[in-house]
This record gives sequence, C-alpha cells and structure tokens, in this order.
Amino acid sequence: QPEDIFVESADSIWFTAPGVSCLGRFKPSLGLGGFAMISTGGGSQPWAVKVDSEGYPWFTERAGNRIGQFFPQTIADFRWYTLPVSSSDPYDLVIGAGYIWFTENAGNRIGQLHPTTGRIREFGLPTGSAPKGLAVDTGGCVWVAESGRNRIAQWCPPYFRYVYLPLVLRNFQ
Repeated sequence: QPEDIFVESADSIWFTAPGVSCLGRFKPSLGLGGFAMISTGGGSQPWAVKVDSEGYPWFTERAGNRIGQFFPQTIADFRWYTLPVSSSDPYDLVIGAGYIWFTENAGNRIGQLHPTTGRIREFGLPTGSAPKGLAVDTGGCVWVAESGRNRIAQWCPPYFRYVYLPLVLRNFQ
C-alpha cells in the first residue's frame, strides 16, 4: 500500500510503503522487474518522501518520530534525525531554501533540518493547527496547510528575527 510518491526522473520513481516498513523505487524502463523495496526497519512507518539534488531520498518516519535519509554509501544505509519532542508525528516534508522542512502533525509545529549539520529547529503553530502538507516557494517562503484550523499559513525569511536591545549601564554609587 504505497502512501506517498516522488518522481525523481522519468525512470526513477520513489514511494513509501509504511504498512511493510519500506521505501520503494520503481524504474518503469524495467517493467514489473523495476520494483525495489528497501526496508527501513521493523515497525517503522516511512510516510512522505522527497529526493534531494544529489539523488538521496529523505522521508518522514512517523513511528520513530524522526526524519530519515537513504544514504547507501554508509554502513547502515540510513541516516536518522530524531525529533527533539516525542510523539510529534512527522507527516510531510519538502526540500527547499537549503533545508529539509517538515510538519509535526501532532505537535502543532513545523521543523527545519539542516542537512549538513543535522541541526533541527522547530517552530510552534497555534494549538489545533495539525499541519500536514507544506511547500517552499522560490523566495524561500514556507507554506503550510493547517488542516486542524482550516487555513494556509506562510512563513517567510528571515525565519528568525533577533532583537538587539540597547545596553543600559547604571552607576550605583
């Protein structure tokens, strides 16, 4: 039972199969022999999948509360990035503006994963948002489908705004 799909090229289609704990890859040029199933580990539930510019699939893993990257050059074949807050329910992800962006459906948050450093930042949304889908536009704005609040939200750079307050020195003599 495929759940999500991503077309990398005309001959490389990735999909998730959470019911059997697998990522799948289909090469149409090989016909029915072009299916390859890659186990993500017993009990895992890979959900959404996207492929980065280097050809590596990234996916949300709902049961393990983490983001995964299929990276076959490593001993384990996968890199895992566990989310800081348990039971967040990572649902969807997108690659854009230099980050892996993802939704945390049960946590009412969106997250930002830096693919090189592995650093994860989370941004809270209003209670009941239940974010599911997201996209990044060419300007780096992240668009979030908040299914629980029946709205679309926009998050634009700078994602953080640092406020520098003046330093006040007092002489208490």
